[in-house]
Amino acid sequence: MLGDGRYKDALVVIDKAIELNPEKTNYYYIKGDILFNLREYKDALAFIDKFIELDPKIQLSYSMKSRILKRMGRYTDALAAINKAIELDPKIIYFYYDKMDILFNLRRYKDALVVIDKGIELDPKIPHFYAIKAHTLAKLGRKEEAC
Repeated sequence: MLGDGRYKDALVVIDKAIELNPEKTNYYYIKGDILFNLREYKDALAFIDKFIELDPKIQLSYSMKSRILKRMGRYTDALAAINKAIELDPKIIYFYYDKMDILFNLRRYKDALVVIDKGIELDPKIPHFYAIKAHTLAKLGRKEEAC
C-alpha cells in the first residue's frame, strides 16, 4: 500500500485529470479509491456514487461502495451495494467473501452460511471458505458439522 503522502500526490494528479476531462467516468472511481485509501470515507463515497450515476453497470463500483459503507459501519447499506455487484456479475468470487463479512457484522450467521456455500460452489478449491464455514457452523451451535 502506498503511504498517505503518495495517495495525497495521487489525489492532486487525479484532480487534474478530472479538470481536463470531466466526462471520463473512471476518473471518479479512481478518485474514490484514492480517498478510500486516505480513509476519507464520506468523500470517497461521494465519488463512487458519482461514478455509479454516470456508469451504473460496472459491478466493481458497487463492490467499492460496499467496502466504503462497511468501513463507515453502515452494514445494511453495504449489503445492498454488494448485492448489486453480485447481481451484475455473480461469478466474481470475492464478492461473496465481502457479502459474508458484512453478514457476519450484522450477526446474520445463517445467511452468511448460504453465501459461504455459494462461494464454495463457485470455487471449491479456496480453503478459506471452508475455514469460515467451520467457524460459522460453530457460531450457530452446529459444532458436529464444523469438524
